[in-house]
Amino acid sequence: MRREDPPCSRARGAAARRLVREAAAAAAGAALPHRDGDSDDDDLPPTLLHQHNHERESIRVGAAGVFADALSAWRSVRGVCARLARWRARAPDLYTDAYVADCLPKLLAPYVRHQLILWNPLADEDNEDYEKMDWYKCVMMYGVGQQAGEGSSGSESGSEVEAETFPTKVTEDSVRADPDLMLVPTLVSRVVLPKLTELVSVAWDPVCVRACVRLRQLVLRAGRLPAAAPALRRLAKALRPRLANALAADVFLPALTPQIMEGPGGAFWRRCLGSGVRLLRASLALTGPPDLLNADPLVLSLIETLCCGAGAAAGPAPRRPRAPRRTGRARTVPPAD
Repeated sequence: MRREDPPCSRARGAAARRLVREAAAAAAGAALPHRDGDSDDDDLPPTLLHQHNHERESIRVGAAGVFADALSAWRSVRGVCARLARWRARAPDLYTDAYVADCLPKLLAPYVRHQLILWNPLADEDNEDYEKMDWYKCVMMYGVGQQAGEGSSGSESGSEVEAETFPTKVTEDSVRADPDLMLVPTLVSRVVLPKLTELVSVAWDPVCVRACVRLRQLVLRAGRLPAAAPALRRLAKALRPRLANALAADVFLPALTPQIMEGPGGAFWRRCLGSGVRLLRASLALTGPPDLLNADPLVLSLIETLCCGAGAAAGPAPRRPRAPRRTGRARTVPPAD
């Protein structure tokens, strides 16, 4: 038995979902607005979605045992931060002389990558924001006395370590003198943004409006960090070819004659127009200000393509001028002088 090609199966699945949607709308007695190319008919069919969820679950199970053979204090970001926070509290001068603040991002990066294995904020399913993850909360509170007291051992209590670590009142000078002040921005620029760049290069759908809105929110948040400029440039470099390929592949609006527009070619043309409109809605979320992704030239090219295609399309047939309406009353001609 010959195996069906994936494009054919996706086309058949899209047609089946369209028929089910139209049948449900007809049964409900309501007209469902629909534009060809501007819907989710081309999403994954249920069989591929089930396979995707199965592979995702297997990856989750495999990732759970990555640090299984490590000591309990070194299996997570929280344990590592607790150990180093106690060192920082007991010997701050030795902590500074050992350049722990410079090495800490490299030490924590594998743990952060481990928690970001299945993180995909561009997907339609609910993905947890990285600011709500355990690693981010732990790193943000790194050096605080309560966290240092969590991993304390022996006769020392958490309150004693807390008293040794930080004064009761935090001032601007103490924050500026903190050697780990750039820990969170460094981890975001070295781990989170490269992960996002990889997702844009491999798994991003430029036609998905929700994915583009989420991408813009992440980029705007990262743009406020002091050390994120090089990572954002690499992200923009990976984004522009994907957007240009979507523009070249999904938007094809040739000039057709009225005879072709009234036949099957008209349905194809209208579907391409719907795909172009959907791509325009999505790509507008990536434009400035601020211009961090440099997507404005591609969006302007898309607008020009849609305008030219709409202008080249055959319009409705011109109507004949209506003849003047005649009245039953005879017109009287005045007599000549």
